[in-house]
Amino acid sequence: MGSFMEGIAGFGIPAMLIAPLLLSLGFKPLTSIVLPLAANTTAVTFGALGTPFKVGLGIYESDSTVLHTLILNSLPAMVLPFLLAYIFSQTEQTETNWKKDWKMIAGAGFSFTLPYFFTGLVSVEYPAVLAGFVGLVLFVSLFVTKSERPSAAFWLDTFYPYLILVLLLILAKYFLSDYSWKIKDSIRPLSLYQPGLIFILSSLVYLILIQKNRLWAQLFSQGKDTLLKTGKSMATIFLLVCFAQLIQGDLVQLINAHYMGLQETTKLLLNPLIGVTGSFVSGSATMSNLLLGNAIQADVTLGRNLPLLLALLATGSAIGNAISLQNIIMVKSVVNQPLIGYAKLMKYNLLVVGFYVVLVIVLALLIRG
Repeated sequence: MGSFMEGIAGFGIPAMLIAPLLLSLGFKPLTSIVLPLAANTTAVTFGALGTPFKVGLGIYESDSTVLHTLILNSLPAMVLPFLLAYIFSQTEQTETNWKKDWKMIAGAGFSFTLPYFFTGLVSVEYPAVLAGFVGLVLFVSLFVTKSERPSAAFWLDTFYPYLILVLLLILAKYFLSDYSWKIKDSIRPLSLYQPGLIFILSSLVYLILIQKNRLWAQLFSQGKDTLLKTGKSMATIFLLVCFAQLIQGDLVQLINAHYMGLQETTKLLLNPLIGVTGSFVSGSATMSNLLLGNAIQADVTLGRNLPLLLALLATGSAIGNAISLQNIIMVKSVVNQPLIGYAKLMKYNLLVVGFYVVLVIVLALLIRG
């Protein structure tokens, strides 16, 4: 569920939505904060409609960098549910029946990884969306007992607003991707396919469907509430982009001075950690890729290894979301649990980050041969 939200929204929203749900279901506050943050890692590699690749790295179509990213993250995605189950047993102080539940836990990883990998082969925009939604349906259909499975009517009532968004995205992608608006020769043409505008359009369609009376008054009210609630976030994102552009030149100089002279194996070991650090500081995988990706791409010595090293950076940027102070603050604010300290949260999420990074580095060494 959180991965689906990451695919259509991003920017810390998945954990902010899932944490209160877990709390309302009776889970402990620590569990409700830690699990959504730890789980929202693999899906962040593609983020909200491919933003970490498109905005962060300037990659708009599936290529060798995307393929390396899929390979590096597929095995960790299969293992992550086992880590979450372990953390759950620790925070809830309960025993996990591994002998009984391992098939269900493995099924969760399989349900996510399968659509994640195959969607990523053809698109950078929809892996998180389809892995979240299709994975959720697969998991509930195949690995949850019949007595706990929701009806078809429940699925439709719950998810039809998101299905509207996905349908409009697919139609717009098919009909508008080849068209762009050229403002002037010195400015890059603006594609007519803009997922953000499709998101707004789908919201309007949903509002029309549910609000047949006083539509414009409701639209004004909802729009006003949305701007009030997201104003600070939008301002923060705008300033982060400006900040990234301001220090980009300094980062290139820093990498020229210290990074380019390193051996290839050292770069391979460092790139995931660089990505984690970038995401930890900025609170966004997109910002991390934007800050560091251009600088790494400027290293002409990388040659054929550039796609693998960029994939390692993108993976590290996604993993770093689990320990980003910005994300932790946002989640703690919506569950109103000021007494839970950062040390407790880091204790569990650093376990996920450390295991994930080690596994990715081992896979990268095997890929490089």
